[in-house]
Amino acid sequence: MHDNPPVTELLRQSRQGTHSARERAFAIVYDDLKRVAANMLRHGFRRSTLMQTTMLVNSAVERLLERGALDAQNRRHLFMLLGRAMHDVLVEEARRNGSIKRGGDRRPVPLTAELPRDAPDEPVTANELEELCRALDELAGVDPDAAEVIRLRFYCGRTLDETAELMESTLAGVRTNWEYGRAWLAERLGGEPPTA
Repeated sequence: MHDNPPVTELLRQSRQGTHSARERAFAIVYDDLKRVAANMLRHGFRRSTLMQTTMLVNSAVERLLERGALDAQNRRHLFMLLGRAMHDVLVEEARRNGSIKRGGDRRPVPLTAELPRDAPDEPVTANELEELCRALDELAGVDPDAAEVIRLRFYCGRTLDETAELMESTLAGVRTNWEYGRAWLAERLGGEPPTA
């Protein structure tokens, strides 16, 4: 998957006020966004929402548009914004459904080698995702590249290869940031450091 120059150009035109450019950019990436949403629903919120992939993508887009926060510079930035918005929509949905009970359901967030595609059978709760989000914000202050790798992999469901391509980095560099970020988060969240 390449950062298709038309998407970047369409996003630039959208920032300049051309709404049809934004719609064309979304048409290009829509199937990919649905894959991200499906991964989140499958691995993070199976028991806490009845939301479907299309509804999740549309809710995230609507959320960003309402707040005037959809100012993506390129494909990577677009996926980061929408991945985070999908996460927030799902956390709010889980709260509405009463699936968060004052933190009583907390357990360490698993940071497996291939999140989210090889996530454990037991879904991560909304409280755990909020805790991970706070820890990722802290990690971004320590190592922004490691935090971005974790976000692209966790929120957007990207493989190491896809992440390297989106970040315009080497696979070795992304792998190093992934492993450092996982170890940092495991320590911060009180879990055992993951094995390579």
